Amino acid sequence: MLPGKPQYLVPGLFFATLYSVFPLHGCLILINFRERFNRNSGRCPAMRLKKIEILGFKSFKDRTRILFSPGISAIVGPNGCGKSNIVDAMRWVMGEQRVTLLRGKKMEDVIFNGSDDAPPVGMAEVSITLENNGQRFNSSYAECAEVTVSRKLYRDGESEYAINNVPCRLLDVREFFMDAGVGARTYSIVEQEKVFRLIEAKPEERRLFIEEAAGIAKYRLRKESAVRKMEATKQNLLRLNDIVSEVKSQLNSVSRQAKKAERFKTLKQTIRESQLLLSLDLLLELSNRKEELEEKHHSLEKRRLEAETSVTSFESSIEEIQSRIAENETEADTVQEAFFNVKNDITLNEQKIEFSKKTLDDLATREAAGNSTAEDLKQRRGEVLGNITALKEELKTSEASLLELRDLIASRQEAVNLLRKEEETTRETLDREKNRHVEAAAEHARLRNLAASLEKELDTLRRKREQELVETTSNRERITALKRQAAELKASLDAETQEQEKLRERGETCRIELESERQDLAAVNDDIEEIKEEIGRKSSRLASLKEIQENMDWCTEGTRHIMKEAREPSWTGGAVRGIAADYLDVPAKYEAAVEAALGDKIQSVLVEHPEDGILAIDHLKSNSAGRSSFLPLEYGRKEEGPVAVPAHLPPQAVPLTQVVNISSDEQRIFAERLLGDVLLVPDLRTASELRKQNGFIGTFVTPEGDIVSPNGVMTGGSGNNGGYSLLRNKREISGLQEEIKTFDERLETTRNVKTGISSRIESREEELEGLRTTFHEKELIISEKKKDIERIEGEISWIDQRITVLAFNTETMEREETEAETRIAECRNDMARVETKIIEDQNRITELQEQWKDVAFRLKEEEQALVEKKITLSTLEEKRESGTRSLKNLEDSVVDIESRIADGLRDMEMCRKNIGTTRDDLKALEEKLVLLYVDYERAGENLSKKKEQQESLEAIRRERESLLQNERKTLESLSREAHQISLDIQEVTLQITGLKTNVQERYHQDLQELIPTFEPLGEERKKELERKLESDRKRLEDFGDVNLLALNEYEELKERHEFLSSQTQDLETSLETLQKTISRINRISRKRFTETFDAVSDNFKQVFPRLFPGGRGKLLLTDESDILETGVDIEIQIPGKKPQNLSLLSGGEKSLAAVSLILSILMFRPTPFLILDEADSPLDDSNVSLFTGLIGEVASDSQIIFITHNKHTMETADNLIGVTMQKSGVSTIVSVNMQ
Repeated sequence: MLPGKPQYLVPGLFFATLYSVFPLHGCLILINFRERFNRNSGRCPAMRLKKIEILGFKSFKDRTRILFSPGISAIVGPNGCGKSNIVDAMRWVMGEQRVTLLRGKKMEDVIFNGSDDAPPVGMAEVSITLENNGQRFNSSYAECAEVTVSRKLYRDGESEYAINNVPCRLLDVREFFMDAGVGARTYSIVEQEKVFRLIEAKPEERRLFIEEAAGIAKYRLRKESAVRKMEATKQNLLRLNDIVSEVKSQLNSVSRQAKKAERFKTLKQTIRESQLLLSLDLLLELSNRKEELEEKHHSLEKRRLEAETSVTSFESSIEEIQSRIAENETEADTVQEAFFNVKNDITLNEQKIEFSKKTLDDLATREAAGNSTAEDLKQRRGEVLGNITALKEELKTSEASLLELRDLIASRQEAVNLLRKEEETTRETLDREKNRHVEAAAEHARLRNLAASLEKELDTLRRKREQELVETTSNRERITALKRQAAELKASLDAETQEQEKLRERGETCRIELESERQDLAAVNDDIEEIKEEIGRKSSRLASLKEIQENMDWCTEGTRHIMKEAREPSWTGGAVRGIAADYLDVPAKYEAAVEAALGDKIQSVLVEHPEDGILAIDHLKSNSAGRSSFLPLEYGRKEEGPVAVPAHLPPQAVPLTQVVNISSDEQRIFAERLLGDVLLVPDLRTASELRKQNGFIGTFVTPEGDIVSPNGVMTGGSGNNGGYSLLRNKREISGLQEEIKTFDERLETTRNVKTGISSRIESREEELEGLRTTFHEKELIISEKKKDIERIEGEISWIDQRITVLAFNTETMEREETEAETRIAECRNDMARVETKIIEDQNRITELQEQWKDVAFRLKEEEQALVEKKITLSTLEEKRESGTRSLKNLEDSVVDIESRIADGLRDMEMCRKNIGTTRDDLKALEEKLVLLYVDYERAGENLSKKKEQQESLEAIRRERESLLQNERKTLESLSREAHQISLDIQEVTLQITGLKTNVQERYHQDLQELIPTFEPLGEERKKELERKLESDRKRLEDFGDVNLLALNEYEELKERHEFLSSQTQDLETSLETLQKTISRINRISRKRFTETFDAVSDNFKQVFPRLFPGGRGKLLLTDESDILETGVDIEIQIPGKKPQNLSLLSGGEKSLAAVSLILSILMFRPTPFLILDEADSPLDDSNVSLFTGLIGEVASDSQIIFITHNKHTMETADNLIGVTMQKSGVSTIVSVNMQ
């Protein structure tokens, strides 16, 4: 709580308090100013952001709930406390997948990673709650008052989305926000970086904002999805057509293979039956062979058992003898061991006797040596005692000399100390004088160096002044050249601008011409489609007529049969030339007359000779194929002349042959043959009158087909009784062929026109593209020239400043030169004074050095004499110490000699005792040796007896082993024979098993089941079967590759072919549906984009001057002819400046221009909420006022959320949300009541 703060001072005081009380740590603080800052009197947005809950997301470790009120909210706080993390959380929960836009390297970075005071967490969760604000949500959430969208992310990478706690997909979340008019990358969230990207973006990228406002972003996504699906469907259709073609070819191949497989299966069955019979016969033979071998094996096994019994008996006897031999060997080993033990005892006893004798000799020798050593030690003891007495006398004399020498050294030491003190005093005085001399010399050197430095500096100043004079002259020349260059660039810029304007005019003209050409092309395409449709209709009609004509359904059965058979190469019924109608060319108005006159004769079959007609009639009879009329052409050629008609005909009567088009003699003869006696009259009355007047006995026919026969029978009426008009059909086919040919020529001509128009369009497009490229190049050149002019003007300004600086530097250097010359003169005077002092100090030092040398010489002599006396004293003391040590050593030597004499006496006494003991032991050993020799002879006799018994047993064993060996040979022979028979049995058994297995594997038949009913084959029957089997196998080999599954494959392929054909139809239907969908999306997108762009453009023209008073701005389409792909360009003019490239604007100008565009979009389509992340940071106070004024107007339609450090922006907020950190790295929240 912060009590005592007036409410009207809250924004500024809160900001100051937040930064002073919690500069680096604190919490998220929410202050509501409903009474002072209530502006929400306008429209309410369709949806409002109610709250956001954050847990474990970035710096929000603990669950944090932020409530948003209507109107304007401002999020404030020190840098690094987590303000932008709130925006990142909103962007993330709306489905953002690009980690870079969330300011991370991997998605796991959004999970709280711990701090000095808190451990990391394992999950990040953000939930955003929206309320409908009195209106309905879109889509399936229309009935909900609130919708909560949440997203979770675990450290293992698992992610979850939910809407109203119901799990959903990322696509569902995106479509929900897209329907609501907000999104992770739309204009509803604007950061500082996004402001600059919006201004510097490509026109195609800037278009996306207009699409979002138009609400066609989801249509674009759906269109892209539909295009991808359509491309995939086309690829699937291509693959499916290839598969259908392949399946069809496989079907044809498999149908042939199926027949071959059937024959192959029959032959395989025959081979199987033959092979089974032969296998059964072989199995029976092998079974009999096996029984014989088993009987023989049984007999051999009986004999082998008898031999094994005999061998076992011999082995038992040998083992018994072997046991006795082993026992005898054991006893012999015992006797031999006793023999060797006695022998060893004898050897050992002899060695002990020898050792005792040697020991007696050694003891006698030691006793004699001990006597001699004792005498020598007694003599030496007397000599040492004499030396001790002499040494004590010498030590007494040395002690008196030492006392006298110490007194002399003490007196000499006092004299040396006095001289040393005098020498030190003289030397200290000399050192002080030398130090003063050194200081004077150092001062002299310093003054000399200072003078040299000043002279060098003076020289440098003079050279630098000369250089700057040169630079000043050069800069003045450079300014002249730059002004001349700037003038040339401005002239060139004017020329480039004029040329760019010409390019713009030429581009507009070219675009108009291109649009006209495209309209012409569309008209030509329509003509081509109409011609194609007409050709299609007429071709379809022509095909139908030709099919009717070729099928001859209008003919009698006999005529149709003859014409069909005559086309076959095997026809033997005579030369058939066609039917009568094929030889008639009749104008349309006389077709009815000719058909009526000819009647059934019009379908008569024309043959070359009468015999051909007879053969054809016989053919009809033999095949019961109906009846037909035949007209031999030979009869017509033999006529003398045309059929007689009256010589003088009235004008209203005309021979019918005259109205038939005749182009050859054969046609003329044929026409006269059939129509020579037929007159064409206007009507039946005329025919009746002419018949009465002229007595003409012939046929009268009218153009309508009414007829009077020679016998007076009149036939007439309407139509042709519903029959088929052969001549009309023939004429119509000819007419259709001519019309199709005419349409084909017209189509080719139209296509040539289209090619020309397309060529011109392509040329126009290339020219227009070239003009655009040139225009943009000119624009870049103009921009570069403007930059060059600005650079040159800047350089001229800099050079002017540089000249001013150089003039100031010259004056300064002249003043510094005067000061340097003065200081040099002063240094030289000081140097002369110091040199005089140095000479005086050198004289004083010389006198002191002489005095010090004299004292030092006398001190050296006294010290040398003192050292010599000390050396003599040291020598005497060393000699005394040496004598004392020698005296002690001699006394110790006497004690040692006496000790050695006592030890020698004791040793001699011990030797005497040992000699007596050793003589007693030697006598006992000699007596024991005599007894051992007796035992040795007795053991030798026992050992010889045992060896004789062993040899006797060995002879018996060898005899038994010989008998055993013979029995074993017999047994081995029987075993080998039995084993061989056993192998034969196994071989037969294996053959039987292999035969059964082979038959089982190849034919799936158990031979053992067939054996009971099988009768053995005779030799002849067996050979016959083998020959037949060999023949069938050769036939099988000649079959080649056979697909045994061909029948099944054929059925499967047929079913698959039908299925794939239906799938192809479905895909074609899907393609048509997708194309219609894309066309519909394009139509809607064009309409909505155009409407939105026009509205946003009008808003931009109004909003821009409010942020840039006196300025103007407008939005342009980069390609108005392609609304679906055109980019959106911005053209602005800042007050007091010429129109310029957007990239040349300052940071504040870019920010205001971007805000102008965003607010223009918001005025057209208000977004439920707008988040501005430090968008006002580049603005000064005056621009902030303009900015916040417009924001206040927009707040009536949209919920506004600021992230800002600007106090003026905070003052416009209805709610302040302060963000800071109480714990290091952890953002929290607490409510503070400022009242």
